[in-house]
Amino acid sequence: VRMDIQAVDFELDQAEQQRIFQALAKLRRYYSGDVITADVYMKQEENHPANEKTLRIRVGVPGKDAFAEDRGNAWAPLLK
Repeated sequence: VRMDIQAVDFELDQAEQQRIFQALAKLRRYYSGDVITADVYMKQEENHPANEKTLRIRVGVPGKDAFAEDRGNAWAPLLK
């Protein structure tokens, strides 16, 4: 699996990287096919009053790719 993680406007630490890997590993329990790529885009809006975070994940699989996007105040709930 080729994985690309982009963190915009903040530094991604080792613990957050591990959470991303765990979230994608959990996905394997529900999808039995081949996962070819995983693209993770994380952006933190520091100028926004609520310090809003945006998470986008595209999982490349045979056929149509799966895509999810969410916004919130903390990374852990967004990854779930």
